[in-house]
Amino acid sequence: MKRWMMIMSLMGLLMLGVVGFVKGNPAAAVHQDIQIKAAHEQLQSILKLGQSVKSSSLHTIIKWQGIWRTSKTLSEASGLLTSQLYMSAPVKIQVQDHEVYRSEQVHGPVSLKISVMQAAVGQVYVIVQVESANREGNEQLSILQQQTGVVLNQLGIAANWNGAVQGHSSSLSKNVNVAVQQLEKKASSFIQLQEQERFQDDSTASISYDAPHFPISVQGAHGSIGIQLAIHFNMETGEQEFSIGSPLLTVEY
Repeated sequence: MKRWMMIMSLMGLLMLGVVGFVKGNPAAAVHQDIQIKAAHEQLQSILKLGQSVKSSSLHTIIKWQGIWRTSKTLSEASGLLTSQLYMSAPVKIQVQDHEVYRSEQVHGPVSLKISVMQAAVGQVYVIVQVESANREGNEQLSILQQQTGVVLNQLGIAANWNGAVQGHSSSLSKNVNVAVQQLEKKASSFIQLQEQERFQDDSTASISYDAPHFPISVQGAHGSIGIQLAIHFNMETGEQEFSIGSPLLTVEY
């Protein structure tokens, strides 16, 4: 599943033009509280859609990521962030000749991970990831998403949000065209969709849509994108694999 999703995500990213995560000014602190509320609402929408078609547990990942302008060293910044999130002290590792400070904490069915790396002088790049693999975890994940968003905001980190759910579905048609129509029909019952970009072949489809009532979006080549649906037929299981991302599926999923 990861392999075909990386292909779909790369296709989507190649089709995009200038990217901006929040309508308005995402760097301004005044918008961060609004973004935290918007992230909660958008997560609930993609969870609802995923739950409506899944035949197994949903795998859910949300991320807050962005630049932290600070005079602190990388070690100090990562230490402060982990302490504010009640996580274990970060560990320094080397990733492609770059120092990265990482920490991971498990909260029952949910895992919380952070990565902090140098972006430029006086700037560090922060990634906070919350992940779950079952319904109980998704309820806790939603709470942790808000709590981590608040902490990042309090520290002055201009963090952008992205979320995705993945699963298998035996209720979707084995025909990709029909499966896309089924998923779109379920989504359009509570999400306003306006198609923007599409990639499709015999076994795979990836479609991006404007969702006008979603405050968090990216700017695509043909307009705003608030949600992306992807489907791939798995010959081994005989089920459709689906991924639902907001505002966009990225290569990490």
